[in-house]
Amino acid sequence: MKKNFLTLVILVGVIATEIQAQTANEESRDHYATKLIGQFIAFDANLGALNTGFGYGFQVDGFVGKRLSAAVVYSTSGWSDTNEGHANNPETSDAYQGVDPAGYFQANFRFHLMDKMAMGKIKWERMGNHTGQMSTNPSATSSTVYTSKGMVRKILAIRGGIYNWKSPVTPESEEEWYVLPAGSSTPVLATDKYFTTLRSQNFYAGLTTGKLADADRSGRHISYLRWWFADVLVNSSLSMDDIKYANGSTAVFQIGQGIFKRINWMASGF
Repeated sequence: MKKNFLTLVILVGVIATEIQAQTANEESRDHYATKLIGQFIAFDANLGALNTGFGYGFQVDGFVGKRLSAAVVYSTSGWSDTNEGHANNPETSDAYQGVDPAGYFQANFRFHLMDKMAMGKIKWERMGNHTGQMSTNPSATSSTVYTSKGMVRKILAIRGGIYNWKSPVTPESEEEWYVLPAGSSTPVLATDKYFTTLRSQNFYAGLTTGKLADADRSGRHISYLRWWFADVLVNSSLSMDDIKYANGSTAVFQIGQGIFKRINWMASGF
């Protein structure tokens, strides 16, 4: 009798394991299917030294199987984007440059060193009306953010790509910036009302971890993708656009006695 009972327990355990494995495989096939995920970036900030920039943008991530993914990102955030309005206004600039708006573009490819389905924390937001004598606004709608355990896709990957940004800039009052008019060999001292577009082209590579949550709970569906990363940024070129005067003539920006056109291979991490 004991032997039959033990055999029955083992048989039930094997069947349960097979069902669980089959379910996990079906979930894996769904999560590892080729897909695109788009996200709107409502607030994007760049902070560096005394310069700050704010904007918005979007990101599109693509996944192919279990090992490959890629991303394309664009944002209107730039280091000195407050200069844009002045630069595009002939009344507030000595030269009407018509500079480009600030922003950055990046694209990268990722190779997944680890990609698995595992239990993890999932953040939920619950909306509702709350009333009570202590409430100053009984009809107010509030939200509660809480976490629960669930299956998430965890990724560890190496990545590499391009990161290009642009931003309007103008000389600081204590700096000597010069412009060289077309057809002339004599530099002219620029004022703080001279604007141009600064452009930077870069390559980067690094390590990234990601978590993709896609679950249902209490009749609600939650889906989000988050990345954390550490990269080394290599600057391949840094340049300024030529000045474009209102009368159609042009001039090349200079700083001191050296033409500011290219800085090769600066490395930094972020």
